[in-house]
Amino acid sequence: MGRSTVEAPVPAQWVPRLALLLSLALAVWVGTLSLHPPAPPSAAAPPADFSATRTIPHLAAIARESRAIGTPGHATARQYLLDQLRALGLEPEVQVASANLRFSGADYFRAGTVTNLMARIPGTASTGTIALNAHYDSGPTGPGASDCGSCVVTVLETVRAILAGPALRNDVLVVFTDAEEEGDLGAVAFNREHPWASDVRVAINYEAQGTSGPALLYATGSGNGWLVNEFLRVAPAPAAASLGPELTRLLGGQRLACDLQDYLDRGAAGLGFVYVQDAFHYHTVLDNVANTSLNSIQQEGANTLALVRHLGDLDLAATPSTGDRVFINLLPNLVLHYPQAWVVPLAALLSALTVALLTIGLRRRRLTGRG
Repeated sequence: MGRSTVEAPVPAQWVPRLALLLSLALAVWVGTLSLHPPAPPSAAAPPADFSATRTIPHLAAIARESRAIGTPGHATARQYLLDQLRALGLEPEVQVASANLRFSGADYFRAGTVTNLMARIPGTASTGTIALNAHYDSGPTGPGASDCGSCVVTVLETVRAILAGPALRNDVLVVFTDAEEEGDLGAVAFNREHPWASDVRVAINYEAQGTSGPALLYATGSGNGWLVNEFLRVAPAPAAASLGPELTRLLGGQRLACDLQDYLDRGAAGLGFVYVQDAFHYHTVLDNVANTSLNSIQQEGANTLALVRHLGDLDLAATPSTGDRVFINLLPNLVLHYPQAWVVPLAALLSALTVALLTIGLRRRRLTGRG
C-alpha cells in the first residue's frame, strides 16, 4: 500500500500576503485594459456612427508612399482629399501661403510655402466654429500611415458621420494642414492669414508617434476645465493624462502640442490626441497601413464624433472661465478628474497620512528602521 500524503495548511500569516499579491496582480491587469482601444464596427454600421473600418480605403489611397512636402505622394494625397471633400458635398478651399516660425529657444527659423485644404459645414445658428485639424504631409522616411494618415482619415470619417446625422447649431471646420513635419508651417499660415481662423472657438488636433495604442488626450490649453469636463461627459471611451498638458507648457520650445499650439496661441480652446505604442515604427517604413491600428482610429474617431455633436449644440460664445483640471484613467473608460487647485491640499493630506502611518507603525513596532 502506498503512503498517503497530507499537504500542510498554508500558515495563517501568509494569507494576507497572498491576498495582497493577488490584489496587486489584479490591479496591474485592470490597468493594462486601458491600453487596448475598442475594436471598430464593420463598414455596415449605421451611417451616423463612426467606423474605422470605413477609413481603410482612404488610408490605403494616401499612404502608399511618402507625403513629404514637394514629393509626388504629397500632391497625390492633396488631390485625393479635395476629391473626397467634394464627394461629401462640401466646397473645399485651397490656401497657398508662405509661412515662417521659430520655435521658442531655437536659433533658426523654419520657412516655406504651404498648401492647406479647408472646408466648412455651416451650422443652423452658429455661435462659433469647431475646427478639426489634421496634417496631411508625412516625413520623408516612410508612408506615414499613422503619422498622420490616421489623423486625416479620422477627420474624413467624422465629417461623413456628422453630415449623415442631424444638423448642428455651430459651424464645423475641416483643416488639412501642410508641412507640419517642417515646423507646423501649415497651421501657422492658417491661423495667421486665413479669415476663418478668427471664428474658431474650439480646435481638435490629432497626432501619432507610433502605430497603435490608446488615443490619449495629451494636450490642452490653459483654463482647460470646462472643455475637459465636456469631453469626459460625452466621450464613449476616454483615455487621458494631464501630465501631457503640463509637459507641453513646461517644454514650450519643443512644440509638443504640434499644430494645436497655433490655435491655442490665437486664443481658441483646444484638445490634442495622440497614440504612441509601437513607437519604433515612427518615421520609418514600418509606419504603413498594415501596422496602423484600426482600434486606435476607432477610439479617436468615436470620441471626436461624440464631442463635436455635443459642442455643436452649445453656446460657444459664452463658455465659462475655469481653471485647469488634473485627469488620469483609473479604469478603462473611467477617468478621475478634479480641479488643479486641489493638488497642493491633496498632496499635503497624503503626506500627513503617510507620516501618521509611519509614526503608528514605529510606535507599535510593526515597522522598524531596518525593514
